[in-house]
Amino acid sequence: MNEEIIAFLAAKAQEQSNAGEQYRAKAYRGAMESVKNLNYQITPEILRNTKIPGIGISIKDRLLELLEAGPPVSEKPGILSVVRPQDIKSIVEKQKVIALFRSVERVGPKKAEIWYNKGYRSLGDIKVEDCTQGQWVGICNYQQLHMRIPREEIQKFDFLLKEHLKKINPIDPIQYEIVGSYRRKKQSSGDIDILAVQKMGRNSMSEILSFPYIVYAFSNGPLMFQGIGGVNGICRRVDVLITTPEEYPYALLHFTGSKEHNVYLRGIALSKGLSLSEKELVYTDPDHDENMNEESSGLSINEDPDEESFAEGINEDDEIGIQKHNVIPPPRKEKRKIIVHSEREIFDILGVPYREPEDREI
Repeated sequence: MNEEIIAFLAAKAQEQSNAGEQYRAKAYRGAMESVKNLNYQITPEILRNTKIPGIGISIKDRLLELLEAGPPVSEKPGILSVVRPQDIKSIVEKQKVIALFRSVERVGPKKAEIWYNKGYRSLGDIKVEDCTQGQWVGICNYQQLHMRIPREEIQKFDFLLKEHLKKINPIDPIQYEIVGSYRRKKQSSGDIDILAVQKMGRNSMSEILSFPYIVYAFSNGPLMFQGIGGVNGICRRVDVLITTPEEYPYALLHFTGSKEHNVYLRGIALSKGLSLSEKELVYTDPDHDENMNEESSGLSINEDPDEESFAEGINEDDEIGIQKHNVIPPPRKEKRKIIVHSEREIFDILGVPYREPEDREI
């Protein structure tokens, strides 16, 4: 059912991936997986009148072109000329193999394609000389790294980490939370996500990574770590993010989730002329009069916000555009950031009743 549409989406995903358009490739792959799970045949009428998960306006338009052009997809030159009916199964199978390879730690679309073109069809086929060290570690520990982690195991990890940090500094141990589904009190999690505060004059990351149950690093920077740890002899994925005290409440709210709850709160913020992120809550209008908010909430406004970002790179699109057109932009007014000291204060500012982490599923 829907085999030729699936083949078309698979081919488009591959085309976008080869062109370096990873976000578009991901969108096509998501649409493909959604169509695979349908128990009915897609028609133009269904596309127009039914919201199919994973299929947005752009992809829907392309599928309508496909379905309304007349002959079968495989006979339409210029739309999917590379796909013949006998190729449909192989294209879908290739996408499954590529998806498997991309689920390995440190493997992107280009590496997955290289492995496929070398004739590899399973993780057991891949040779060590065709891997980086991190990729090989990911392959060797693939099953364990993709197992769900029982809540009790993370609780043990949490207890031992707290004891370890108290030994380093009994008076003022590093403040941290294990966030994500664990903080939402789920019975299992995919990984262990640690959000910690940078202490003045100390290296919070170094103190956490001295924990003997964190054993391998895929990547390690001053603010972000991705690696392997575990307390029960099983390899688990462990991520550490270091944030400033000012950004910590926002990061705690964001990385606790759920995703749907974050989207809900950001929508509330926008309706009030605010912008909420994992780093800050700011007025979208720099000329906004905050005096009423300050008086009613007891919160202060930081007029010189810290612009440091946890992102590994910066977006230079605006600067490139300015250079290309030789335009000098007008001075930009600084965003005014609201300083809070807890998650609860964020809820208060947004006028939303506070929800405990376990109640943040929407």
